Amino acid sequence: WNRWPPSFGMGGRNRLEWVAAFPWNHWPQSVGICNYFVGDAYYASRKTALPLLEEGNHLVTRVRSNAVAFFPAEIPKKPKRGRPRVYGDKIALRTLFDDVEAMTSIDSPVYGERGVQLQIRTLDLLWQPVGRLVRFVAAHYPTRGKCLLMSTDLQLKAADIIQLYG
Repeated sequence: WNRWPPSFGMGGRNRLEWVAAFPWNHWPQSVGICNYFVGDAYYASRKTALPLLEEGNHLVTRVRSNAVAFFPAEIPKKPKRGRPRVYGDKIALRTLFDDVEAMTSIDSPVYGERGVQLQIRTLDLLWQPVGRLVRFVAAHYPTRGKCLLMSTDLQLKAADIIQLYG
């Protein structure tokens, strides 16, 4: 199913178009409070993230195992001609699990999980589909395995991102 049938009230649009067209600005909001859209890896795309960010909302989602991100470019001491670099070195996100010493251990914030220790690593990297910094969390569950999560809200802690997605 690429398109929702008109009987579902989606107007024949696919899921990404529906999320992008959702009236996020009609939700009751107070000053300083934003909404979070939590989705699976299907929604980790420019078509979903940009409309949410334009309305002041945020996306929390799992990312695919083959996703890549970029470190911010280093600012040169002496500027050269032309546009300065935005993107630095590329990193395959699945390699975040390789450096075991950089991971920290936390109690699982997921509802109903008691006594479960997660190994996590958090990095703020540039994600090319939106062209800005996003927070990536690499979480290694002892029972479920590895999971890569992403949040467009840089203020969220890793435990909060895991709890929202969990």
